[in-house]
Amino acid sequence: MSRLITNAIRSTSASADAITFDNSGKPAFPNGGAGKILQVVSAEKTDIQSWTGTTKTEITNLAPTITPSSASNKIFVLGTLYSSSAIAQVTAYNVVERSINSGSFTIIGNHATASDSNSTQAHGHGGPFSGTWNLMNSSINFLDSPNTTNAIVYKWFMQSEGGTMYINRTGRHNTVYHPKTISVLTLMEVSA
Repeated sequence: MSRLITNAIRSTSASADAITFDNSGKPAFPNGGAGKILQVVSAEKTDIQSWTGTTKTEITNLAPTITPSSASNKIFVLGTLYSSSAIAQVTAYNVVERSINSGSFTIIGNHATASDSNSTQAHGHGGPFSGTWNLMNSSINFLDSPNTTNAIVYKWFMQSEGGTMYINRTGRHNTVYHPKTISVLTLMEVSA
């Protein structure tokens, strides 16, 4: 059996070590390395939000901002949104959108319409709510490719067929049996 004993590995054409080892042999990647998480930004929505109508509505206080260090890096978007309705059988959908450098918001992924069975989208959920005591737990798990080093804001939007919608509480909202929840949106920069 052969053994290589070293404290660093470097390419002959590089000016810095690609891998270093501490005294216990634990490796480190001083130049980053593909797939490494470079930064994490998270927003928590702890308040209750409600609105009535069919207009697409921004979920307030849930808009983290991240500035990638390289345009080739990806942004891993993770989130959980809790919503409910004041009446039963309301259908709703929600999407996460991004704005680069204060530009307009666009849906991440390709948004699927009801008539397009071949499209994919980063996030979306269709109802119905079966009752006013239920919470819809929507989640996102998407690797975005914004291709920029400008600041990026991610926001969650929701739209329903009508009635009053609630975020972080049930439609009935009995304080004993239906406590408030917290919705979260987390961004991670992943090195290319």
